[in-house]
This record gives sequence, structure tokens and C-alpha cells, in this order.
Amino acid sequence: MKKTSRIVMIAAVIVLCLSVLGSASCFAVHSGHHCTGADCTICAVLTQCDRRLRSAAVSGSSALLLLCYAALAAFLTDAETREASCETLVSLKVEMLD
Repeated sequence: MKKTSRIVMIAAVIVLCLSVLGSASCFAVHSGHHCTGADCTICAVLTQCDRRLRSAAVSGSSALLLLCYAALAAFLTDAETREASCETLVSLKVEMLD
């Protein structure tokens, strides 16, 4: 099951990268076109490419923010665990009476 999910994840990353690369190359190819009017198909395609690139940028920054929060939570949890593990009976001054 893990191997299948890994393959699906790699395929999704490849599709996303090809989509971003295709949108950027479309901008490069049609950057200096002469607009024919209100129903210009090239302008419609460039608008769609712009939306795709903006959504990829937003999702990338959201993923980076989520990763930073996860690292901060892991660091804070680790610090609390270290403090709790150094408390011993001797450090708490517990008397063991027989």
C-alpha cells in the first residue's frame, strides 16, 4: 500500500511541475502577441496560466507555513520532554523510609 501511495504522490508532483512549466513557457511564447479584441483566445489562455501559477504559489507558501508550524511544534514538544525526563527522585528530594 505504501508503494502505491508513493507512486501516486510522485505522479502528482510530476503533473504539478509540468503544469507550472507549461504555464511559464506559454507566457514566454505569447508574451508579445497582438490582441485581436474582446474574444482573444490567447488572452484567455494567458489568464488561465496566470491563475494556475498564482494558485501554485499560494499552495506552495501554505505548505511551507504548515511545515514551519510542524517543526515548531516538534521542537516545543521535544523541549518539554527533555525537561520532564531530567526529574528524578533525588532531584525531587524524596525520602525513601523503610
